[in-house]
Amino acid sequence: IEFGPALTADFNDDGSVNADDLAAWSDAFGTAPAADSDGDNDSDGADFLQWQRQLGVGAPVTAIPEPATAALAILSSLLGLAAAGRRVRRV
Repeated sequence: IEFGPALTADFNDDGSVNADDLAAWSDAFGTAPAADSDGDNDSDGADFLQWQRQLGVGAPVTAIPEPATAALAILSSLLGLAAAGRRVRRV
């Protein structure tokens, strides 16, 4: 299995690089290595640059429809076709 590049600017480890990581970098800037993306044991401008380069990278969460949804769609289409094919007889 091959994985994409490591997200070194994912400072909060949520799987994506976004504004939350910028907040983590801002909190750690100059005081702690918590937002160290380049391995030099500090949180500085170089780490911010890594955040900028990786911003928006990560796996978005997408909704996957249940299999029953497809079955219902097919069933409703068939019922619609059957109803359209019926002729109304007047007595």
